[in-house]
Amino acid sequence: MWCRKTFVFRQLSHPQQTLGETPLPLCPTPSKTSSAQIWNFASSSAFGWLGKIMWVSFIDCYDFPMKVYTKTGDEGETSLFSGGRVGKDHPRIEAYGTVDELNSVLGLLSTEPLADGVVERLQGVQSVLFSIGSSLADPESKLPLEDAAWSTEPLEEWIDAMDATLDELRAFIQPGGCRGAALAHVARTVCRRAERRVHAIDGVQPGIVPYLNRLSDALFVLARAINANLGLRDPEWRPRG
Repeated sequence: MWCRKTFVFRQLSHPQQTLGETPLPLCPTPSKTSSAQIWNFASSSAFGWLGKIMWVSFIDCYDFPMKVYTKTGDEGETSLFSGGRVGKDHPRIEAYGTVDELNSVLGLLSTEPLADGVVERLQGVQSVLFSIGSSLADPESKLPLEDAAWSTEPLEEWIDAMDATLDELRAFIQPGGCRGAALAHVARTVCRRAERRVHAIDGVQPGIVPYLNRLSDALFVLARAINANLGLRDPEWRPRG
């Protein structure tokens, strides 16, 4: 079976905007085309401008259905984007697997009734987490990702905007209130775990750990904002003696 594939180039800051599409020559099905072959083609002289793109979607395929299973991981190993295979319990796999888990929890949170603009914020974060996962799967830094891909500034601006509408924090907060706030706290704790897992591996791009750190702060404030928008008080922890 043969197929035609297409690279789609997008800028991280405007993921909906397609910068260019380039069809590849006819080639075997995805299961017979390695990441190295794809990268070698994309890195050829015809694509010398590729390094200027902040984020690349490998690969949007339009002409055929892709198989979900490849059977290549049945022995407990998986491939890294940079090449080579490692065990599925490898710390690097645990790191980007936890980032993937966080992304899934944010997807669940985004299905809740949230204030205007929050779902769009969460979707933007999800896009960044995909870039982070790609970077963690690429220890040799072959992907043309830049530190700006996970800048903390948008998160800090979001935190400040939400915080300005909330009462001053005077006690420790227990997860709860409404379902949306509770899910935000679940996402926050998964984010903290992702941060710990990423911090435990070598060769992490600068800015990724600070981004996860700031994201957990944003999710904490978001949980408070969700309760406040519904007129609910955050459950407070008080020591009992």
